[in-house]
Amino acid sequence: MKTKKINHEIIKSFCELYNHDKSLRTIAKEKKDSPNTVKKYLLLEGIKVKCKNIVYSTKTHDHLLNGLYLGIWAGDGTHYMDKGYRIKICCHRNNIELINFIQDSLLNFLIKKVIYK
Repeated sequence: MKTKKINHEIIKSFCELYNHDKSLRTIAKEKKDSPNTVKKYLLLEGIKVKCKNIVYSTKTHDHLLNGLYLGIWAGDGTHYMDKGYRIKICCHRNNIELINFIQDSLLNFLIKKVIYK
């Protein structure tokens, strides 16, 4: 597979934008490249890239609970940005038993209260 060469001016603009607190994704959209490409060239230029929203471990070692959370998240998969990263899990509002189950499971998994709207 042939790799595409990136002009030094573009690499310089990656660095300038990143130093002005632009995210990798924002730079990638603006320059029509992938976030991984932007990250690669920032690292080659010696710029330390900040990583956010990476989960290295959970508050529990219960494999069943971990699988349940991943299943709920992957099954629904709705997420959006709103003053930080949020995950929205959708279900019918009249299914109180399911809502309570999800709230209790996520409270045990993340030690965070789930907001029901």
